[in-house]
Amino acid sequence: MKHVAEKTWVGYMAPFIHKFGKMTVGDAVTIAKSAYYMYADEVRSYHGVYHPMHILEYAKENNIELSDEQVIAIIFHDVVYKIGGDKNEKASALFAEAVLMPHSYTPAHVKSLRKIKHHIIDTKQHFSATPNLLEPDSKLVLDLDICNMTLTFAEFSKWNAAIEAELGDIPIQKRIDFLKKFSAKKKILLSDVFSDKEETVKDNLKKLIGYMEAEKNLN
Repeated sequence: MKHVAEKTWVGYMAPFIHKFGKMTVGDAVTIAKSAYYMYADEVRSYHGVYHPMHILEYAKENNIELSDEQVIAIIFHDVVYKIGGDKNEKASALFAEAVLMPHSYTPAHVKSLRKIKHHIIDTKQHFSATPNLLEPDSKLVLDLDICNMTLTFAEFSKWNAAIEAELGDIPIQKRIDFLKKFSAKKKILLSDVFSDKEETVKDNLKKLIGYMEAEKNLN
């Protein structure tokens, strides 16, 4: 996806991070840089540096209000990412805790950090038929995490191409089966904010599955 230079990314993210706890601007910049280098792994064509930035830009463009905890969770939610790994969310939450805990000086800061960790861990619930969230307002974080699915099919396809590149050698039939199971969920989007986007998401997935099945049959 879109390349984002370190200076641009840090300049965008550091002000959000600076709002947490008691830290200097320099602290926020250092933390933002550490997250950038995690996201900048060259194997990440989808879960790279542009992913969290795109989410925050989407929220701003669509006038979606976010708490400080939701914003920071979005920044860190995929900071640790191993393709096919089942501990990515927990590891990302622990990374956020490690860099933010030194700036937690009050019970309110500790409570806020716990909520950030919960939001990040809750992003594992995307594919659960009955999500059991640690925080009710994680619903919006989860919906924003897949906001590219609410775009036009042409735009959504660009994001999907990045996913395909990242998945590498995973067989197309396995990917089709996964998408069919996901699209069959009674409710994909969980928050009231995205209540009018469900049909768009399901239409995009239906089109994508159709294209992938046609591609498979050609090979």
